[in-house]
Amino acid sequence: MVERAAVDLPPSSGRDKGKASRNKRNRPELGSSSAAVEAAAAAAMPWTGNQPNPYALLLGGSPVAAVPLAAVPPAPVEYPADERERDILLVRLLQSTADAIACGMFHLINRGLGWVADLASPDGRSLQRLASAFAEAFALAFVLPCDGVCRVLQLPQAAPPGGVAAARQRFRAMCPFVRLAGAAANLSVVEAMENEGRVVHVVDLGGADTNQWVELVRLFAARSGGPPRMLRLTVVNEAEDFLSATAMYLNAEAQRLDVTFQFHPVQSSIDALTGVGPLGVIAGQALAVVATLQIHRLLAYEITTPFYPIDGNGKRPAAAEQSTQHTITTRADALLRTIRGLSPKLMILTEQEADLNVAELQPRVWSALNYYAALFDAVEESAPLVSPLDRACVERWLLGEEIRDIVTCKGTARWERHEKLERWAARMVAAGFAPADQLNQGKSIPVSLSCIASHMEIHSDGCQNFE
Repeated sequence: MVERAAVDLPPSSGRDKGKASRNKRNRPELGSSSAAVEAAAAAAMPWTGNQPNPYALLLGGSPVAAVPLAAVPPAPVEYPADERERDILLVRLLQSTADAIACGMFHLINRGLGWVADLASPDGRSLQRLASAFAEAFALAFVLPCDGVCRVLQLPQAAPPGGVAAARQRFRAMCPFVRLAGAAANLSVVEAMENEGRVVHVVDLGGADTNQWVELVRLFAARSGGPPRMLRLTVVNEAEDFLSATAMYLNAEAQRLDVTFQFHPVQSSIDALTGVGPLGVIAGQALAVVATLQIHRLLAYEITTPFYPIDGNGKRPAAAEQSTQHTITTRADALLRTIRGLSPKLMILTEQEADLNVAELQPRVWSALNYYAALFDAVEESAPLVSPLDRACVERWLLGEEIRDIVTCKGTARWERHEKLERWAARMVAAGFAPADQLNQGKSIPVSLSCIASHMEIHSDGCQNFE
């Protein structure tokens, strides 16, 4: 007798057709990764027959230890014929496998990965490729504690030299998110510096590409009042060849446009940057700071900083000098406060909007499924314009590496700690920036929040006499 994963799925109904008709109004397309994740969240999937479903128990929160292994049905050899039903089953299996990993149920992890392997494919549709990336991350999380096995198999596999950088460039070409964020940042910088005719200093804390700064030079050159007396650009980046090429390209463009230009490279990553001294900020020069998909990497690091109580007059009581208090914060918050202390006219923070900075694996995986489903769908939409090799490069060495970091890494080793827009706004306010609705005669910093697809921007524009 052939046994199978018998799953009750809601049939396609008039309500489903209504959803399909609303797809033109920003609803996920049927058959996309996002649609499958959304449907899986809403679908009830009980195990039919008399056999208990260990995955339903896991999802329902019942104690896993109560499930005898003998009661676990064997791996299914048949799956729903309907593609939509298979997609929903695949998403729910990913959820359940994450639950099994969190509970340490190795038999269930192995069985769940086997089922996912039957349905997923690194060369299939968007959802199949997404599931394949998550399954690989789950498998890696399963074997990482076995140090000897990982050494023999040379796991985890390192990206080829330049592989991640190449994947980032291809992703920018495929999807408009980061390019649009860069264009918006440039327009905001030029607008904020409209009346600055002397020295304008722009600091890039990493993440932006050369083309963004070429466009900024052109915007300043085309300004109605002419370019500033000098345009300074500081760029933080780990790659020496990137910094050299950027300097050569920008100097040539500035000379062509008759813009007095100074390029200051800082060869470092955002997490290796120990202070703002290397940025070359000079008091009195109009300053703008840009950080693109970088600051979230500092959320993993907690630091202890002195905290001095302030009285109602904004002064430190004399007693506070003798009894310094301390508070625990993240390096991201400390950096934002330090930048605020430089009195920039503008700060632009662009970050992924996803709720991934949580300790528990299951909610982190579910949020990641939702977020990366949208990105895999976006890459899928660009398929007619790019080669399969370029798409595979992006999904393997950019999106896939981020998924592996989210699933397998712990503590400070986990960098991809994306947060929702509201939490970034709260961090900006805590650092000394003020919302736009608190603008009062130019004494506070307006913060406008805008979401460009899956990426989030926080613009912070203000004056020197912040109160």
